[in-house]
Amino acid sequence: MSKVFVFAGTTEGRKLFELLKKNNISCTVSVATDYGANLLSGNSRCKVLSGRMSKEEMLAAVKKSKCLCLVDATHPFAQAVTSQIKLVCAELGVKYVRLLRDIDEQKDMADSLLFFDSVKSAAEYVKDRRGNVFVASGAKDLNVITDTIEDKSRIFARVLPSEDSLLKCIHSGLCEKNIIAMQGPFSSFMNEAMFRETKAKFVITKESGAAGGFEEKIIAAKKCGAITLVVKNPESKTGEKAQKSYSYSETVKLLETILKKRISFSAPKIILAGIGPGGVDFVTKEVFSAVQNADVVFGAKSILANPMFDGKKKINSYMFSDVSGYLQDHPECENPLIAFSGDSGFYSGARAFAKECEGKYSCSLLPGISSVNYFSAKIGSPWQDWKLLSMHGKYCNVESFVKSNQKCFVILSGKNDLHDLLARLGEACKNKIIPEVKVTIGFNLSREDENIICMNIGTSRKLKKQPSLEMLSLEKEGLYSVLVEHQSLPDLKFGMGIKDSLFCRKNIPMTKRDVRLIILNRMSLAEDSIVYDIGCGTGSVTVEAALIAKHGFVYAVDKNKEAVALTKMNLLRFGISNAKVVQKTAPDGLCKFPVPDCAFIGGSSGNLIDIIKALLKRNPLMRIVLSAVTLETFCMIKEAVSLLSVDDLDFTQVSISHSEKLGKYNFVKAENPVWVVSFSGSAGEKNES
Repeated sequence: MSKVFVFAGTTEGRKLFELLKKNNISCTVSVATDYGANLLSGNSRCKVLSGRMSKEEMLAAVKKSKCLCLVDATHPFAQAVTSQIKLVCAELGVKYVRLLRDIDEQKDMADSLLFFDSVKSAAEYVKDRRGNVFVASGAKDLNVITDTIEDKSRIFARVLPSEDSLLKCIHSGLCEKNIIAMQGPFSSFMNEAMFRETKAKFVITKESGAAGGFEEKIIAAKKCGAITLVVKNPESKTGEKAQKSYSYSETVKLLETILKKRISFSAPKIILAGIGPGGVDFVTKEVFSAVQNADVVFGAKSILANPMFDGKKKINSYMFSDVSGYLQDHPECENPLIAFSGDSGFYSGARAFAKECEGKYSCSLLPGISSVNYFSAKIGSPWQDWKLLSMHGKYCNVESFVKSNQKCFVILSGKNDLHDLLARLGEACKNKIIPEVKVTIGFNLSREDENIICMNIGTSRKLKKQPSLEMLSLEKEGLYSVLVEHQSLPDLKFGMGIKDSLFCRKNIPMTKRDVRLIILNRMSLAEDSIVYDIGCGTGSVTVEAALIAKHGFVYAVDKNKEAVALTKMNLLRFGISNAKVVQKTAPDGLCKFPVPDCAFIGGSSGNLIDIIKALLKRNPLMRIVLSAVTLETFCMIKEAVSLLSVDDLDFTQVSISHSEKLGKYNFVKAENPVWVVSFSGSAGEKNES
């Protein structure tokens, strides 16, 4: 006994049989040819029948199976077979379910499509018109076309690689060179290659939907300048007499109700693929194959415009929440693919996506050709000595890296990033923060409108003039990559512990070098830290923190107008671009900055407890360091931390003395003792009662 009987003449029918077999549901599947049977494998509970059946043979086979329902997944153009199946179900009282693939409308390509009610009428249209005819509608009605078109040398037919199909081609009068025997569906690239090779002026196809590669055919035909003749799907009707049909997922849900059994799909295996710089010729074979096998493709709008995804179900998003939501709503989707530009391992969103998949989905990363590889080869410069940076959706302290690296490669989000970078480089050169630089700009690398522009930015020469057409490219929206080069030796002037005498100071208090080093150490700075310097004074801590956190940013705050001006002066003096100075009385304005990793409080204007609370509200686990020269300030700090729940609390008093030359003697001169207090926040806060 088989609970389900499936007539499978389509991809959906074969998928349904494999799903039932996986769920150990007894079933029988019938296919018309041995070729179709070879695509399936049965077992003791799931049987495969091969060969076309008469109505009587159908009746006997279905009756023998004692099935609860019958799924008709035959081709939408096999109307005679569907009619016989319906009669069999009516006679035996078996539940009939029509599984019909979705037929997508192609409104945006209507100008290149002609619709016909039959293969005969399509053939009549082209018989007296000049040009070759590519038949992509199968072998079944091929004789109708060859009987209509007198010159059979014009006809090229693509059919399944089965004996039955080849015999039909031969009996229709086609010579061997005009027969293409291949299993589909095919990508738009493959279709385009075949249409061009056969010099097709007309393409005859059936309205077969996504599973039949319908969109890929019409896209390829349009690119080749061929006219697509579409034979309408006889079942795509509306009105009361139209047959009720179900999609693949709807059919599975209906079977669950009929069989009173849960049907489980395989867990999705997510592919995170790097598709290269953008051109279709620079996609790896592995990625291309994964795209062809994908049920659905997710990605940014600009990425999904790649012709490689033509004919695929596309969703304009690469956010984990959107992908996860879709997979929950579409359990039949077993092979989703998320497309990322460039290489999945080079400043790619694939890394963050893979992390979110941990413990939830199985995923694998496929590498792509990065913009670095492509650009390097294009301009003939090896990239092994380039400093690789990204301004794509994030801030990057490019000027600092240009100072210490002779070649910096930067990927950008778009033209706004490019304009910002060029302005910053120009300003840095003007202020002698960086030397004169050569900038090589790559626009839409590997695409049809690719452009590469070179210019010089520096103090000795003005911007190199370019042809107006090239400069106009800098105003185009698209993907930009930039290589910044200079011949000067790397600037190694400043390391940790800058001499106090190198800072502009005036009458503003300054955290001295030795104490500053202890403070920087206690802050546990990383290259990408977000740092607050509250009560920045001369900005000595701001400067040194910014030099350490090259990939991060420092936000300096002081209520004193002169201190703000002095800090800005010192930032300019040391070539710091990853810092911002604001005149405020903390904690006012702190909430407008990004979430901090650590903070130094050098002055609080009596608002210490409020400042610490405001900081811990932004990041309950952040690192905070304070300094105190007076006993009153120390007591204020001690009282403040006693009201808070903190970890790793440390009070250190620093007494530093320096030698001072007086005549022929070296006297030791003591500095004022300084308290350095450091701690990390914890999630809780004590009651102030």
